This record gives sequence, structure tokens and C-alpha cells, in this order.
Amino acid sequence: MDGQIISDDMIRVRIPTEEIRAYVAAFLLSENAHAQMMMNEYGSIQQHLEPSHVRNLLIPVPNDWSDAEKLIANGRGFIMAKEASDAAMERLRESGFDGGMREILGLV
Repeated sequence: MDGQIISDDMIRVRIPTEEIRAYVAAFLLSENAHAQMMMNEYGSIQQHLEPSHVRNLLIPVPNDWSDAEKLIANGRGFIMAKEASDAAMERLRESGFDGGMREILGLV
């Protein structure tokens, strides 16, 4: 998240292995996770998500991790896409209005 503008409400989830991290990323984007996070809310807007809301999520764990290979692959794909997006944003910052474009426009 280097260089990102984030809220002080950001919740960091630490997961020791890349495989389980990808699995949990896939789960967190699911309707099941969304429903659990909204369980104690009313109306259509999540007012505030506390670390305990995330900590208490019931994440299904397969008996055989090979059954979750597709979910893990999709979670990896999401993480890779997010990292690629962050890299593209950084390249734009470096060469865009914050970089070379400033000189071209005479903003230096």
C-alpha cells in the first residue's frame, strides 16, 4: 500500500502463506463474506467495519486444499491485478503530471 491514500479505518489482515492469502482474498470478495460483515448492520450502508468483524468471519476451510485450487488461482489473479494496477498508477505518477509532463506543460 506504499504511496496509497487510505483511511485510518483500514484493517490489515496478516496471513502467513501466499496460498492461504489468495484463498482468503477470494473469500473476502464473496457474497458470503459480505453477508457476514453486514450481519449486524441495518439499512444499505456499512457504517463502520471493526477489526473484530473481520476477525470473527467464518471462513470455510476445505478438508482437501486441492478442492480449493480454482479459488486460490482466482485469488492470486485478483492480487496480481491489484499489484499491476498499483504499478501502472506509480508509472503514471512518475511520467504524468508529477513527472515529465510537468516540464512539457511548463509547470516546473
